Amino acid sequence: LRDDERKVAINAMYYSLEEYYYPSKGFYPESIDSATLRTVDPELFTDPNGNAFDSADSSYRYESSGCDTEGRCKSYKLTGYLEDEDDYVKESRRD
Repeated sequence: LRDDERKVAINAMYYSLEEYYYPSKGFYPESIDSATLRTVDPELFTDPNGNAFDSADSSYRYESSGCDTEGRCKSYKLTGYLEDEDDYVKESRRD
């Protein structure tokens, strides 16, 4: 059940990045949170264990790459660390 919650959160972030953020900005953000991805329920930025997104103990990670000095990035990788399956990874469609 917690793995399913992680997949739902990662998918919501992924689709927000691909369907809303990138088309409106033309780049990916250097980091994400509920203010950056306003189309994602803010509660999804806390993992099933109660850890904040991208904190040391969080089961979610966002890694941007190809960023310029303004924080505009060419690609990213979103990872959900699952308990009973391999890591759940979504990567940017463009790079």
